[in-house]
Amino acid sequence: MFSKKQIPTLQLALGAILISFSSVFVKLANMEPTAIGFYRMFIGGIVLLGIALNSKHKFFFGKNHFLLIIACALIFALDLFCWHQSIKLVGPGLATLIAAFQVFILAFIGIIFHKEKLTPKLGLAIPTALLGLYLLVGVKWSQTGLDYKWGVLFGFITAITYACYVLFLNKSQNFQNSKISNLALISLFCALFLGIMALIQNQSFAFHDNITLMSMISYGLVSQVIGWILIANGMTKVATSRIGLILLLQPTGSFLWDILFFGRPTSGIEYLGLTIALFAIYLGSHARR
Repeated sequence: MFSKKQIPTLQLALGAILISFSSVFVKLANMEPTAIGFYRMFIGGIVLLGIALNSKHKFFFGKNHFLLIIACALIFALDLFCWHQSIKLVGPGLATLIAAFQVFILAFIGIIFHKEKLTPKLGLAIPTALLGLYLLVGVKWSQTGLDYKWGVLFGFITAITYACYVLFLNKSQNFQNSKISNLALISLFCALFLGIMALIQNQSFAFHDNITLMSMISYGLVSQVIGWILIANGMTKVATSRIGLILLLQPTGSFLWDILFFGRPTSGIEYLGLTIALFAIYLGSHARR
Protein backbone atom coordinates (compact mmCIF):
# COMPACT_ATOMS: atom_id res chain seq x y z
CA MET A 1 0.00 0.00 0.00
CA PHE A 2 2.83 2.40 0.88
CA SER A 3 6.27 2.58 -0.72
CA LYS A 4 9.45 2.23 1.34
CA LYS A 5 10.14 5.94 0.83
CA GLN A 6 6.77 6.88 2.36
CA ILE A 7 7.08 4.71 5.49
CA PRO A 8 9.49 7.01 7.44
CA THR A 9 7.22 10.00 6.80
CA LEU A 10 4.22 8.00 7.97
CA GLN A 11 6.14 6.87 11.08
CA LEU A 12 7.03 10.46 11.90
CA ALA A 13 3.48 11.69 11.35
CA LEU A 14 1.91 8.85 13.33
CA GLY A 15 4.36 9.39 16.19
CA ALA A 16 3.50 13.10 16.35
CA ILE A 17 -0.24 12.36 16.28
CA LEU A 18 0.06 9.74 19.04
CA ILE A 19 2.04 12.13 21.24
CA SER A 20 -0.58 14.83 20.64
CA PHE A 21 -2.87 12.72 22.82
CA SER A 22 -0.50 13.10 25.80
CA SER A 23 -2.24 16.19 27.11
CA VAL A 24 -5.61 14.45 26.68
CA PHE A 25 -4.49 11.60 28.94
CA VAL A 26 -3.36 14.14 31.55
CA LYS A 27 -6.66 15.99 31.37
CA LEU A 28 -8.72 12.79 31.68
CA ALA A 29 -6.84 11.44 34.69
CA ASN A 30 -8.49 12.02 38.06
CA MET A 31 -5.11 12.42 39.72
CA GLU A 32 -2.72 15.15 40.82
CA PRO A 33 -0.29 16.46 38.15
CA THR A 34 2.98 15.21 39.67
CA ALA A 35 1.64 11.71 40.29
CA ILE A 36 0.50 11.61 36.65
CA GLY A 37 4.04 12.38 35.55
CA PHE A 38 5.35 9.58 37.76
CA TYR A 39 3.14 7.01 36.05
CA ARG A 40 4.08 8.19 32.56
CA MET A 41 7.78 7.83 33.24
CA PHE A 42 7.56 4.67 35.36
CA ILE A 43 5.35 2.71 32.94
CA GLY A 44 7.23 3.95 29.90
CA GLY A 45 10.59 3.38 31.57
CA ILE A 46 9.80 -0.24 32.47
CA VAL A 47 8.73 -1.02 28.89
CA LEU A 48 11.80 0.70 27.42
CA LEU A 49 14.04 -1.12 29.90
CA GLY A 50 12.58 -4.44 28.79
CA ILE A 51 13.18 -3.60 25.12
CA ALA A 52 16.77 -2.52 25.81
CA LEU A 53 17.55 -5.60 27.92
CA ASN A 54 16.08 -7.89 25.29
CA SER A 55 18.32 -6.27 22.69
CA LYS A 56 21.33 -6.55 25.07
CA HIS A 57 22.07 -2.84 24.94
CA LYS A 58 24.71 -1.35 27.20
CA PHE A 59 23.43 1.25 29.69
CA PHE A 60 26.27 3.07 31.44
CA PHE A 61 29.38 4.64 29.96
CA GLY A 62 31.18 6.13 32.92
CA LYS A 63 30.68 8.98 35.36
CA ASN A 64 30.05 11.74 32.81
CA HIS A 65 27.33 9.76 31.10
CA PHE A 66 25.66 8.95 34.43
CA LEU A 67 25.69 12.63 35.45
CA LEU A 68 24.09 13.61 32.12
CA ILE A 69 21.38 10.99 32.65
CA ILE A 70 20.63 12.41 36.11
CA ALA A 71 20.59 15.97 34.73
CA CYS A 72 18.18 14.96 31.94
CA ALA A 73 15.91 13.21 34.42
CA LEU A 74 15.83 16.17 36.83
CA ILE A 75 15.12 18.70 34.10
CA PHE A 76 12.43 16.56 32.49
CA ALA A 77 10.80 15.97 35.88
CA LEU A 78 10.52 19.75 36.29
CA ASP A 79 9.27 20.01 32.70
CA LEU A 80 6.46 17.49 33.26
CA PHE A 81 5.55 19.07 36.59
CA CYS A 82 5.06 22.47 34.93
CA TRP A 83 3.36 21.12 31.79
CA HIS A 84 0.84 19.06 33.76
CA GLN A 85 0.04 22.06 35.94
CA SER A 86 -0.50 24.14 32.80
CA ILE A 87 -2.78 21.50 31.26
CA LYS A 88 -4.95 21.40 34.37
CA LEU A 89 -5.22 25.21 34.46
CA VAL A 90 -5.57 26.28 30.80
CA GLY A 91 -6.37 23.05 28.99
CA PRO A 92 -4.41 20.63 26.77
CA GLY A 93 -4.38 22.77 23.63
CA LEU A 94 -2.94 26.04 24.89
CA ALA A 95 -0.56 24.35 27.34
CA THR A 96 0.98 22.25 24.56
CA LEU A 97 1.16 25.13 22.11
CA ILE A 98 3.01 27.38 24.57
CA ALA A 99 5.38 24.51 25.40
CA ALA A 100 6.20 24.27 21.67
CA PHE A 101 7.80 27.71 21.95
CA GLN A 102 10.88 25.81 23.15
CA VAL A 103 12.21 26.19 19.58
CA PHE A 104 12.76 29.90 20.29
CA ILE A 105 14.44 29.20 23.63
CA LEU A 106 16.85 26.87 21.83
CA ALA A 107 17.44 29.58 19.23
CA PHE A 108 18.27 32.17 21.94
CA ILE A 109 20.66 29.72 23.61
CA GLY A 110 22.35 29.08 20.27
CA ILE A 111 22.76 32.80 19.59
CA ILE A 112 23.99 33.74 23.06
CA PHE A 113 26.21 30.79 23.96
CA HIS A 114 27.18 29.28 20.60
CA LYS A 115 27.48 32.50 18.59
CA GLU A 116 24.94 31.33 16.02
CA LYS A 117 23.67 33.96 13.60
CA LEU A 118 20.15 35.33 13.71
CA THR A 119 18.81 34.10 10.37
CA PRO A 120 16.11 36.03 8.46
CA LYS A 121 13.65 33.16 9.03
CA LEU A 122 14.25 33.22 12.77
CA GLY A 123 14.06 37.01 12.80
CA LEU A 124 10.63 36.78 11.18
CA ALA A 125 9.49 33.85 13.34
CA ILE A 126 9.99 35.54 16.72
CA PRO A 127 7.67 38.59 16.27
CA THR A 128 5.22 36.38 14.36
CA ALA A 129 5.09 33.98 17.31
CA LEU A 130 4.51 36.84 19.74
CA LEU A 131 1.65 38.12 17.57
CA GLY A 132 0.05 34.69 17.49
CA LEU A 133 0.44 34.30 21.23
CA TYR A 134 -1.06 37.74 21.84
CA LEU A 135 -4.14 36.86 19.80
CA LEU A 136 -4.48 33.62 21.77
CA VAL A 137 -4.02 34.90 25.32
CA GLY A 138 -3.18 38.61 25.30
CA VAL A 139 -6.46 39.97 23.91
CA LYS A 140 -8.49 38.64 26.86
CA TRP A 141 -5.68 38.71 29.46
CA SER A 142 -7.37 41.28 31.72
CA GLN A 143 -10.58 39.21 31.75
CA THR A 144 -8.93 35.96 32.86
CA GLY A 145 -8.58 34.69 36.42
CA LEU A 146 -5.42 34.04 38.40
CA ASP A 147 -5.47 30.28 37.67
CA TYR A 148 -5.45 30.94 33.92
CA LYS A 149 -2.49 33.32 34.24
CA TRP A 150 -0.59 30.76 36.31
CA GLY A 151 -1.35 28.17 33.64
CA VAL A 152 0.18 30.37 30.93
CA LEU A 153 3.25 30.99 33.13
CA PHE A 154 3.68 27.25 33.74
CA GLY A 155 3.46 26.79 29.95
CA PHE A 156 6.38 29.16 29.39
CA ILE A 157 8.45 27.47 32.11
CA THR A 158 7.71 24.19 30.32
CA ALA A 159 9.14 25.63 27.11
CA ILE A 160 12.32 26.70 28.93
CA THR A 161 12.82 23.41 30.75
CA TYR A 162 12.12 21.35 27.63
CA ALA A 163 14.71 23.32 25.66
CA CYS A 164 17.26 22.60 28.40
CA TYR A 165 16.24 18.94 28.39
CA VAL A 166 16.86 18.72 24.63
CA LEU A 167 20.36 20.16 25.05
CA PHE A 168 21.32 17.70 27.80
CA LEU A 169 19.68 14.82 25.95
CA ASN A 170 21.75 15.55 22.85
CA LYS A 171 24.91 15.47 24.94
CA SER A 172 23.93 12.16 26.53
CA GLN A 173 23.44 10.66 23.04
CA ASN A 174 27.10 11.31 22.22
CA PHE A 175 28.01 8.11 24.04
CA GLN A 176 27.86 4.83 22.14
CA ASN A 177 24.65 3.61 23.73
CA SER A 178 21.31 3.10 22.03
CA LYS A 179 18.62 5.77 22.18
CA ILE A 180 16.25 3.26 23.80
CA SER A 181 18.58 2.35 26.67
CA ASN A 182 19.34 6.04 27.18
CA LEU A 183 15.64 6.94 27.29
CA ALA A 184 14.92 3.99 29.58
CA LEU A 185 17.41 5.26 32.16
CA ILE A 186 16.18 8.84 31.92
CA SER A 187 12.57 7.68 32.27
CA LEU A 188 13.20 5.59 35.38
CA PHE A 189 15.28 8.24 37.15
CA CYS A 190 12.69 10.85 36.18
CA ALA A 191 9.98 8.62 37.67
CA LEU A 192 12.02 8.44 40.88
CA PHE A 193 12.30 12.24 41.11
CA LEU A 194 8.61 12.77 40.30
CA GLY A 195 7.65 10.13 42.84
CA ILE A 196 9.63 11.94 45.54
CA MET A 197 8.07 15.26 44.53
CA ALA A 198 4.59 13.74 44.68
CA LEU A 199 5.24 12.35 48.16
CA ILE A 200 6.50 15.73 49.36
CA GLN A 201 3.29 17.28 47.99
CA ASN A 202 1.29 14.54 49.71
CA GLN A 203 -0.27 13.45 46.42
CA SER A 204 -2.07 10.11 46.11
CA PHE A 205 -0.93 7.44 43.65
CA ALA A 206 -4.29 5.63 43.80
CA PHE A 207 -6.41 5.08 40.68
CA HIS A 208 -9.83 6.43 41.59
CA ASP A 209 -11.60 5.13 38.48
CA ASN A 210 -11.05 3.04 35.36
CA ILE A 211 -10.65 6.11 33.16
CA THR A 212 -7.68 7.22 35.24
CA LEU A 213 -6.13 3.74 35.10
CA MET A 214 -6.50 3.48 31.33
CA SER A 215 -5.26 7.05 30.86
CA MET A 216 -2.07 6.32 32.79
CA ILE A 217 -1.37 3.08 30.95
CA SER A 218 -1.98 4.82 27.62
CA TYR A 219 0.12 7.81 28.67
CA GLY A 220 3.09 5.61 29.53
CA LEU A 221 2.90 3.33 26.50
CA VAL A 222 1.72 5.74 23.79
CA SER A 223 3.57 8.91 24.82
CA GLN A 224 6.78 7.58 26.32
CA VAL A 225 7.35 4.49 24.19
CA ILE A 226 5.44 4.03 20.92
CA GLY A 227 5.24 7.68 19.87
CA TRP A 228 8.90 8.46 20.46
CA ILE A 229 10.17 5.24 18.88
CA LEU A 230 8.18 6.06 15.74
CA ILE A 231 9.53 9.62 15.71
CA ALA A 232 13.12 8.50 16.32
CA ASN A 233 12.93 5.97 13.48
CA GLY A 234 11.24 8.38 11.09
CA MET A 235 13.45 11.42 11.71
CA THR A 236 16.61 9.73 10.47
CA LYS A 237 15.10 9.06 7.04
CA VAL A 238 12.95 12.16 6.39
CA ALA A 239 14.25 15.35 4.78
CA THR A 240 15.00 17.96 7.45
CA SER A 241 12.90 20.52 5.59
CA ARG A 242 9.81 18.38 6.26
CA ILE A 243 10.49 17.28 9.83
CA GLY A 244 9.48 20.57 11.46
CA LEU A 245 6.28 20.74 9.46
CA ILE A 246 5.27 17.16 10.28
CA LEU A 247 6.03 17.57 13.99
CA LEU A 248 3.56 20.47 14.10
CA LEU A 249 0.92 17.74 14.15
CA GLN A 250 1.61 17.41 17.87
CA PRO A 251 0.58 20.90 19.11
CA THR A 252 -2.05 21.15 16.37
CA GLY A 253 -3.55 17.82 17.41
CA SER A 254 -3.54 18.74 21.09
CA PHE A 255 -5.42 21.95 20.36
CA LEU A 256 -7.91 20.11 18.15
CA TRP A 257 -8.54 17.40 20.79
CA ASP A 258 -9.09 20.14 23.38
CA ILE A 259 -11.85 21.59 21.20
CA LEU A 260 -13.41 18.26 20.21
CA PHE A 261 -13.17 16.34 23.49
CA PHE A 262 -13.37 19.06 26.13
CA GLY A 263 -15.45 21.69 24.35
CA ARG A 264 -12.82 24.44 24.52
CA PRO A 265 -14.55 27.71 23.51
CA THR A 266 -12.43 29.20 20.72
CA SER A 267 -13.11 32.49 18.97
CA GLY A 268 -12.17 33.49 15.45
CA ILE A 269 -9.34 35.64 16.83
CA GLU A 270 -7.96 32.63 18.70
CA TYR A 271 -8.07 30.46 15.58
CA LEU A 272 -6.13 33.17 13.78
CA GLY A 273 -3.64 33.32 16.65
CA LEU A 274 -3.26 29.54 16.59
CA THR A 275 -2.53 29.55 12.86
CA ILE A 276 0.02 32.37 13.17
CA ALA A 277 1.72 30.74 16.18
CA LEU A 278 2.01 27.36 14.43
CA PHE A 279 3.47 29.05 11.35
CA ALA A 280 6.01 30.86 13.54
CA ILE A 281 6.97 27.65 15.36
CA TYR A 282 7.56 25.96 12.02
CA LEU A 283 9.72 28.87 10.84
CA GLY A 284 11.69 28.78 14.09
CA SER A 285 12.33 25.05 13.97
CA HIS A 286 13.16 25.11 10.24
CA ALA A 287 15.53 28.05 10.67
CA ARG A 288 17.61 26.17 13.22
CA ARG A 289 17.63 22.99 11.14
